[in-house]
Amino acid sequence: MGSHDTDDLSVDSFQSHGERSKASTTIGSSSGGDAMEHVKLLRKDSWIQSLRFLSLCILLVVGYVVAMTVYVSLKASEYREFENQFEAQSEQIGEGLQAELQIKLQAMEALSVAVTAYAESQSGLTWPNVTLPQFSYRSESTLTIGGGIFVGLQPLVRREQQEAWEQYSVQNRGWKEESIAFQQKHKAQNDTLIDESLYPKNISERIFHVIDGVPTAIEEDLMLPVWQYSPIHPGSPYVNYDQYGKERNRGALNEVVEKRAAVLGMFFELSQSSNGHDVTTDSGEEHIEGVTESSPAVDIWYPVFSDTTDDRSEVAVLSMTTRWDSFLLPRLPANPIGLIVVLSNECGQVCTFDITGDEVTYLGNLDSHEEEYEYYEKDFYFMDMEEESKVSDVSLSPFCKYKLTVYPSTKMRDTYATNDPNNFTIAVASIFIFTIMVFVAYDNLIERRQTFLATAAQKSNAIVSALFPKIVQDRLFQIDGGAGSGKAAANNAMKTSNDSAAGNSSAPPIADLFPNTTVMFGDIAGFTAWSSSRQPSQVFILLETLYGSFDKIARELNVFKVETIGDCYVAVTGLPNPQEDHHLRMVKFARRALEKMMVLTRELEVTLGPDTTNLGFRIGLNSGPVTAGVLRGERSRFQLFGDTVNTAARLESTGKTNQIQVSQATANLINASGKSHWIRKREEMVEARGKGQMQTYWVKHKASSAERSDSFTGSRSVDSSERIQVGSKTAGVRKTLIEWQIELLSRLLKQIIYHRKTKSGSKSENFASNVYGKGLPRDEIAEKISMPAFAPNSSKRDIDIDSIELSAEVVLQLEDLATSIAQLYHDNSFHNYEHACHVTMSANKLLQRIVVPKFQASTEFSKRAHDYTYGLTSDPLTQFAIIFSAIVHDIDHHGVSNQQLAKERNRLAVMYDDKSVAEQNSIDLAFEMLASPCYSDLVSCICADEMEYKRLRQLIVNCVMATDIFDKELKEFRNNRWAKAFDDNTESASDLKATIVIEHIIQAADVAHTMQHWHVYQKWNERLFAEMCKSHEAGRGPEKDPASGWYEGELWFFDNYVIPLARKLDECGVFGVSSDECLNYALENRREWESKGRSIVLEMSSRYSMTISEGDDC
Repeated sequence: MGSHDTDDLSVDSFQSHGERSKASTTIGSSSGGDAMEHVKLLRKDSWIQSLRFLSLCILLVVGYVVAMTVYVSLKASEYREFENQFEAQSEQIGEGLQAELQIKLQAMEALSVAVTAYAESQSGLTWPNVTLPQFSYRSESTLTIGGGIFVGLQPLVRREQQEAWEQYSVQNRGWKEESIAFQQKHKAQNDTLIDESLYPKNISERIFHVIDGVPTAIEEDLMLPVWQYSPIHPGSPYVNYDQYGKERNRGALNEVVEKRAAVLGMFFELSQSSNGHDVTTDSGEEHIEGVTESSPAVDIWYPVFSDTTDDRSEVAVLSMTTRWDSFLLPRLPANPIGLIVVLSNECGQVCTFDITGDEVTYLGNLDSHEEEYEYYEKDFYFMDMEEESKVSDVSLSPFCKYKLTVYPSTKMRDTYATNDPNNFTIAVASIFIFTIMVFVAYDNLIERRQTFLATAAQKSNAIVSALFPKIVQDRLFQIDGGAGSGKAAANNAMKTSNDSAAGNSSAPPIADLFPNTTVMFGDIAGFTAWSSSRQPSQVFILLETLYGSFDKIARELNVFKVETIGDCYVAVTGLPNPQEDHHLRMVKFARRALEKMMVLTRELEVTLGPDTTNLGFRIGLNSGPVTAGVLRGERSRFQLFGDTVNTAARLESTGKTNQIQVSQATANLINASGKSHWIRKREEMVEARGKGQMQTYWVKHKASSAERSDSFTGSRSVDSSERIQVGSKTAGVRKTLIEWQIELLSRLLKQIIYHRKTKSGSKSENFASNVYGKGLPRDEIAEKISMPAFAPNSSKRDIDIDSIELSAEVVLQLEDLATSIAQLYHDNSFHNYEHACHVTMSANKLLQRIVVPKFQASTEFSKRAHDYTYGLTSDPLTQFAIIFSAIVHDIDHHGVSNQQLAKERNRLAVMYDDKSVAEQNSIDLAFEMLASPCYSDLVSCICADEMEYKRLRQLIVNCVMATDIFDKELKEFRNNRWAKAFDDNTESASDLKATIVIEHIIQAADVAHTMQHWHVYQKWNERLFAEMCKSHEAGRGPEKDPASGWYEGELWFFDNYVIPLARKLDECGVFGVSSDECLNYALENRREWESKGRSIVLEMSSRYSMTISEGDDC
């Protein structure tokens, strides 16, 4: 297909060259004398013949030089591509290795902190006599996050503690049964139950070493006996086996004990087990995809401290055994082939891996790279970036310093060797030969033909050119017979256009029949639903970006854009100038427009928010005659008429998203042009209004489009995306949503900084942000929140947000916070991260739609605007709190109702007195994160002092708690407050009204899908239904089948909550037409649900395997 396209383009190029050559011979002087002079200059003389011969020789030499230059350049380009690809992939491997080490250390730190916290919280416990409950459960997350295969806890036992410890270890062996039970349950869920008799349960009564294969009791000054570990399997170490006594571990453990640092031990092959005291590969653990069983492993040692104070002491050591492959696999570069990775350390160990595709192959314990690629070596040291190697205040010790060296290989080099240099060299040589032949033929033609020059005055008019296409301009200029000066023709054209605009019938109509054209109608699928949740400015950003790119493609392919009607794009080929390949040009244009649409929607999702990528493009093409011309009247323009146009519109409306549908007429032209492989027949006939049954065809997507279009890979040039580390839980679309939230929060932070600068004497102060509330968040709900007083200085200059820069620390912390929040969301059908983003987008839309009257730009009128909106528009901290609340309002939601959690006596329900459980938990988790020292710079950027921090918390508490709409006490509290606020029109009620407006923004955003387009409502209604079905099947939801009352429940929800809420938005008086929009959508969705809801419930219940009998309510 690519070769056919190249042939078409080469023919077009040659024809264009011929037309330009012809034009060049017909443009010249208007006098006959000039023509005769031109003829004389072309006479054949002997020196001209020599010059022609010399020109031919020069062309031959130049052709040879260019061909060889192309060959050498392409060869060099292949080599550069190989080098650049290796450079990029090696850097990614090095950075990925560092990142994976950080993740593993963070996972071990979390477990270490859990051990310390438990021991510290239990009075009467002294080290080493400490046993962590649910050790297997806690270590499971460490193994999952850190990619480990074994985790162990070894307490530090001194000689004087040995006897007491040995008695304690025998008396407290019950943890093993607990761990085995946990493992049995976990294995049973995965259908891989192992015989319980295979698990070792024996615990040595003495601390021992293995000497010559015989366990021997010992007494040393310092011992590190194996205590708790996970998983337990055949081959697990004996309890009380002294890790410190093993030669391989002694050096690393000395570093841990003496320097209180994390240590990477010496690596070893998993098959090198000794007397059952090492992890073996036949231990029954799950196989890690892509990792060979003979691959080497390493022990990571991490200290455990007695408490969290500065004078704490080291009381135990955690160990995690992990394969070296697990450092490489999670962050492999895209499609590596033959990358050689040599791992070595200062203890004299070395091993080699081969990375190809998504597999890491262990090559042995030798340096196996090819010597010819020694020059390309890329070294990465684990300790190069010391600050990044630290986790909290525990640093990574340089013991046995590791180095990773990456080399290319012959296999990698061969992937970049192609025949392109030879092919392109032959092509260039052929072009030069063809050029020489054309030159000779052209010269002979010039000799035989009589040369003449004619003078033609150029006719132009700037106004007419701006109003009409070229064909209309020519017709307007020709009304006076084509005679006269250019000035006279331009004057006549203006008169004719004015007559046409006025409908004057004395001027002849400007209309023509074009028998051979192809018309395209393209419509953005999902645009109406998408735009219902967007601001008007965002709608126009999308349309201008998309249609601007389409216009550029149209100019490149000589396609005539007719007009845009709403979100529909209309174009035509074959006019105003006839084009024999009009159908092929239009197919190419449609393909490129569709590819560009996919690329741009992905790029725009970062700024325009969720679901932008889901937009599609539906295209219809039809070929045939059209009538085209200028329709007289006001705002006259060039238009198309005829059945061909109507049929193209029908093909678009009956098409499918991201597909190009063509008519039988267009398909016939494509087949006649030898491009039958471009299309395929549509299986079913199409029923088109006014046309009846039609046979149509689909245009096939180009196989190479995925290579040229980022839309199939999702790549974007977003600076922060490379720094946002997301696991499998936040991959793909979630990463894009995180970037969008970072962009949104960044702009709000810049507004806070600007607002702070304009306040005289406002400076940031140090304050304790780790005190985030000692009681229950529900008890902190305020009847009203005081809004800041009007700041006159903030109205004296325009806000230039782009001129404000956030510090690198704040940006990094914001990215980490956004990613951490996303990690806290569970994969529920409804209460998930995607829904939180939808709520965030809806809240932001309502904030942006708060109406500010068009006052004059003065302090007096800015004060009136402040008062009119209750201070919301002039307080960026409040706006930040609303958006942040929307982001965090459902974190750690379990997919079940508060009532169900209370019924189950869930630990959270007990903690929060069975009230607003999910909401209070979200608030506490959010402020636990903000209180972390790692976000200190970010918090200081948000809040200048402790007073602002307390106000931020109060705003977030009120906002998040407002989303609990089923709590009767809170509902009565809000109703009473509404009556109190809006029955009192005094200035003292301003803060009360502001608080109500703030809570209504988050409440409306939380159910925004009910007040948006029908398709948006259907999407989230079905997801909520799916979540309820899942909880019902798990015995954690409503006792009755959710489908049995879903239809009536939705009607009740519309009547008793959604529609009253929309009406209250209008009564708030600050949302302008947005409140009308919300109410209209809510009423329309209720009517649609009342009409179609029963059948929709039946379809949903069928999809989710829920049976509903004929006699049920729905």
